[in-house]
Amino acid sequence: GSQPQDVSIDTIFKTRNPNKGFEGVSFAPNGKVYGFLQNTILYPYADVNLKKNTRLHRFVEIDPLTGATRMLGYEHDKVPTSGNLSSIKNDKRYIGDAVAVNNHEFLILEHGKSTTESYAKVYKIDINPATAINALNHLAYAGGTKSFEQLLDSATCAANGVTVVKKTLFLDLIAAGYDATIEKEEGLTIVNDSTIAIANDNDFGIVSNASDGNAQPNGVKSYIYTFCVPQSRKLNLCPLVHASASSINICPVNTSILLT
Repeated sequence: GSQPQDVSIDTIFKTRNPNKGFEGVSFAPNGKVYGFLQNTILYPYADVNLKKNTRLHRFVEIDPLTGATRMLGYEHDKVPTSGNLSSIKNDKRYIGDAVAVNNHEFLILEHGKSTTESYAKVYKIDINPATAINALNHLAYAGGTKSFEQLLDSATCAANGVTVVKKTLFLDLIAAGYDATIEKEEGLTIVNDSTIAIANDNDFGIVSNASDGNAQPNGVKSYIYTFCVPQSRKLNLCPLVHASASSINICPVNTSILLT
């Protein structure tokens, strides 16, 4: 049943792809909470081809004090028409995690993998220039006919009066030494203003492929990488985010990479 702390969010989030919900959840220093959908939505649900064409990930901003919410858009990388990374289509490009840098900047872990290629990149986004997506600029269906264009990317968003968040590349993980054979980069945290940590999801080390449903070891290990970026790329952290960082004991990690 309903609870006093419940907040109503845009109903379009119910059209998220199965098992592709809020993979990234972040808490900003000002108290606002952000939930990032892992995958693009399937809206309207009957049009399966839209999932293969859209690059727009939606995320929600919630102010717990007021209950106010708004939905913003993030655009994942464009799929090349040929060559490197062209086999990782739009529906296989994911947000693995998100973490607040300050009240308006976030790090986003974007990744994707096919049978032949993989990529994992951390982007820094700024939500200040972004405008909210709402019911007026959703795709509407009337008798199966599109009333206006689906919000596929930043261009079609702009055509419908929406500005997506600004993103800049912070770190190409694989180019920086991350093992490209590791799947599901779904953990991201900020250690300090020039160090981030990346972890994978190994699905609890089990898989259930047999017809009897019994779980078996999947042979996938958990890894944690730390990357130390040059001071020229250090993050503008709000002091409240890591005020107690000096009192936290950090466990040893598998791999630490210093970038120059």
